[in-house]
Amino acid sequence: MLHKKIFEKLNIFFKKNILVVLIFVLSLISISEFVYYYQNGLGLAYNDARSHLDIGRRVVEGLNTGVAQIGSVWLPLDHLLMVPTIWNDFMWHSGLAGAIQSMISYVLTGVIIFLFLKEIKVGVVGRLVGVALFALNPNILYLQSTPMTELLLIATMMAGCYFFLLWYKKEKIVFLLLSAFFIMLSTMVRYDGWFLLFFAAMWLFFSLLKKKNWREAEGKILLFCILGGFGIFLWLLWNQLIFHDPFYFIFGQYSAYAQQKQMELSGILYAKNNWIMAFKVYIYAVAQNVGIFNLFLAIFGAIFFFFSKKIALIDIKYASLLLLAPLLFNVLALYLGHTIIIIPGVSGDTVFNIRYGIMMMPMVAIFVGFIVEYLEYFKLAIVAALLIFNVWSVTRVDAVTLFEPQIGLRQEDSAEIGQGMQKHAQDNQDLILISSYAHDSSIFSSMLPMKRFIHEGSGKYYDAALQEPDHLARWIVMKTDYEADPLWHLLKDNPVLEKYEIVEHYNFADIYEIKDEYKKGLISSSVIK
Repeated sequence: MLHKKIFEKLNIFFKKNILVVLIFVLSLISISEFVYYYQNGLGLAYNDARSHLDIGRRVVEGLNTGVAQIGSVWLPLDHLLMVPTIWNDFMWHSGLAGAIQSMISYVLTGVIIFLFLKEIKVGVVGRLVGVALFALNPNILYLQSTPMTELLLIATMMAGCYFFLLWYKKEKIVFLLLSAFFIMLSTMVRYDGWFLLFFAAMWLFFSLLKKKNWREAEGKILLFCILGGFGIFLWLLWNQLIFHDPFYFIFGQYSAYAQQKQMELSGILYAKNNWIMAFKVYIYAVAQNVGIFNLFLAIFGAIFFFFSKKIALIDIKYASLLLLAPLLFNVLALYLGHTIIIIPGVSGDTVFNIRYGIMMMPMVAIFVGFIVEYLEYFKLAIVAALLIFNVWSVTRVDAVTLFEPQIGLRQEDSAEIGQGMQKHAQDNQDLILISSYAHDSSIFSSMLPMKRFIHEGSGKYYDAALQEPDHLARWIVMKTDYEADPLWHLLKDNPVLEKYEIVEHYNFADIYEIKDEYKKGLISSSVIK
């Protein structure tokens, strides 16, 4: 009898405080996973993770500090969020300054999935299955432990989708404003958010035209687009003010467009101008990230959701279409040649950008949670199959997002270069001339202060070093005879390069040091002071 009363009290407590319990459990998992990957030295396996951290660090430390160090290669929100903590060496070198926002995003997304499922009339069991599917996915668990941008993008996009759903259900202007705000945040994380804004605005426009008069539809769509597009406006303005070209991020020297041009010349844009290949590549990436069983179950759940009469409110179905935005965006980007995903046996023989498939994980979690709820007679069998498949995946640590940087991107090379710089430069204050665009992860791996480096963001120091490197730089790090390395391209014909000699040779760069007879002319130590 006593046990029954205790059980009833616990049951009442969990029902009343289920969100609090959910946040606590997700936070505990998040912290545990970060500690696990940090202790195993895997949290910064991606070269991009180190580069993100360096960008944030340069805002507060270096030869030319300030927000201009945000640059134009990546959108700014991720790096701006690092600024309050990146000044601390532990937060910088552990990656926690960037990982902490991924961890918060992980918890927030789990809560949004729970609330989203509640809004489409899914019971507690289905909601918890959906959250568990997301929260225990090995790729999600790894990425939430890193300074990568995926989890922040997923969280902001999902928040935008959730409030968009609430707007469709309740037509309260506050929900439309919240949706636009979070979509605006996503547009400042990655360009996937730009597509989501367009996609949401299109659905909103046609829906309002159908239900309201033209004047009311015009007012609401303008309100949504102005707030949702404010981040895009700021980014265009930023590029105009800093680089004197609002579209520098598209066509600039270090833009994705410039990188894709090089890849196209190499013949590896396999999906460009091929819809079938583009769709195939992305679906393979999704399957690798979310699990083939989960993906098939989610597809079945999505078909059931959109055609089932159990969901009578057609507006809910319309609003839920926003969950498909990552699929449409990535297939379109692959088709246009604006991005590349390489999967062995499908589009190449290595691994590159396969993590983009993880963007569909929230959609998979939601539609699996939905099908668990509405196929009542098969609920137990489906939950059991999900449990077996996903526990197997977790125990195997079957994370392709971790496999990618370990195998596909060879982070060991940048670490070797960084260690070489540390070996030669840690016992003095002389400067190193290097391209942060080409070797940012090596800068991070060197563990040297950011003020020791002259790079593209160093302003007058960089300009002076390109003309007379022997006055400022004791070392030059660049890949010899490689035109894609910005420094080699700029210095290869400069006769002053004869004053340097190669002291370390690696696969992706050489370390040059000024010859002994020319060291007296260096003024680099006084520059730092």
